[in-house]
Order: sequence, then structure tokens, then C-alpha cells
Amino acid sequence: MPQSNYDEIADEYYDARHITSRNFDNATKAALNDGRANLPSGLVLELGAGKGRSIEFLGIAPERIIHLDSSEIMLNLKERENCLLKIHADACSIPLSGSQFGIVVGFLIDPFFGLDCLAEAHRMLTRDGSMILTVPTIAWGKPLRQRIGIDVMTTRFRIIDRGMTVQVPSNLHAPEKIIEMLEVCGFREVSLSNICLPQSVLDVSPDISSVCKEKGVSNYELPIVHVIRAVK
Repeated sequence: MPQSNYDEIADEYYDARHITSRNFDNATKAALNDGRANLPSGLVLELGAGKGRSIEFLGIAPERIIHLDSSEIMLNLKERENCLLKIHADACSIPLSGSQFGIVVGFLIDPFFGLDCLAEAHRMLTRDGSMILTVPTIAWGKPLRQRIGIDVMTTRFRIIDRGMTVQVPSNLHAPEKIIEMLEVCGFREVSLSNICLPQSVLDVSPDISSVCKEKGVSNYELPIVHVIRAVK
């Protein structure tokens, strides 16, 4: 069975004290709220699902949703969204037959974002099926990671209750590279949106505000999340 770097941080991943992650949630909710009515029908595969966000972010009925995650601990969190089925598997090697899902989604899938993941997502979709993904932007992540001295393809996560910090994979790419990867994997109607923190959010993470200060912009002008949409 797959082993996940996120097993170690699963218990705290959704904690309100992790303001950066909650800021990403704020931006994602604001970006996706208007597109719920236009979603395709059929089963929904949520990659790197954790506790599940398809109901919260997209209003999808739980009986349509399959949660897939390489972290068994994430899949067994007590406070989670309901779903039809949970699958402990790697999003880059999905143990399912293809062409089963009307929608593939994934929120903050930077730990495994790349060609393998995108190729598997394409394989899972029915003809004309849609994909919606989010990843942090390199415009935010690169300067932060360079300043704190970690690899650009890595993030650090403070485990507050244990007083320790761990590093986990986090693959960031320029927008043009993301679009190129999607097209190489066979997707069409590709779009990529740059999403900033909503101005209604007053509790801003220092990891975001510090980069904004370096760039000379407000906390609400720096894109922190990409919303990626594409069709098979």
C-alpha cells in the first residue's frame, strides 16, 4: 500500500491554527462558489482527498464522491465529508479502470502534482469529463521558500502540538508550464485562474503577508492559488 509524507501531519492539517492553509481555503471557496451550477453529472473522483472538500467547495452530493488518498490516516480522520467510497491509493497510479468519472477534482494537490498525476486524471475521466484542480502559485511559494532556505519543490509544516517542523513535497510550476503539462496529457479547453486572498479575510498568514511586503503589494493583490480547469 502507498506511504504518504502527510501521515505525520494529518492530525493537524485542518486545524484553524494553521493560518496559511486556512487562507488557501478562503481563496478557494471564493473562487469556486460561482461555478457550482455548471458542473457535469456522474461520479466524482477527489484526488488527495484528505477529509474531503468536494461538498464544501463545490456543493457535490456525497453519494457521487469517491475519496482517494495515499495517506490512510487522512482517509480515517473522524471529522470528514461523507462520500460513496474511500480508496487508499496513489494519485499517480490509480487502481481503477478508466473512463468512470464525470469530474476529477483535487484541492492543493501540489504534493503530487505532475505529469503522472495528470495522465491518471485524464485516464479516469469519461469523454468530455471535466477536471478542477488547485495548487499554490509559484509567485507566492518560490520567494517564501528561497527566503527560509528550503527547496522550491518542498514546503515546511509546523506541527504545533509536538513543537516540530517537517518538510513535505510541494511541486510548484509557472502557469505556462502547467498549461503545457495539461495539453501534453491530452486535455483541452484548459484554463488557469490566479486567485488572491479575499479582502474579507482579516487574519492573514505571515507566510503570505511577508511575501506581499517583499513584492510591494497588499495582502489581497498577490495570487496565492491557481484554479485549473480542463476537459478530456
